[in-house]
Amino acid sequence: MSDIEIVEDSKNLLKHLIFRVGGQYYASPITAITEVVEPQEITSSPNSPKDFLGVINLRGEIVSVVDFRIILKQNDKKSPKMLLII
Repeated sequence: MSDIEIVEDSKNLLKHLIFRVGGQYYASPITAITEVVEPQEITSSPNSPKDFLGVINLRGEIVSVVDFRIILKQNDKKSPKMLLII
């Protein structure tokens, strides 16, 4: 995921995080996002669905990691600009 920007709607003052997966752009309300972090080591989980990459330890909290490229049926390779949206 890359090209992250925050957009403010001047009429309703709603903020969204816009991100790109493949050639498509998607948005999520800022209120649904805790933070955006650099990729880190992911501990895989055996016998899990293909889109579930595993878990990370984020400051002592275990966080599940899913790959939106698989969920959204995008065949992109990992980007050097890839970030994790928490």
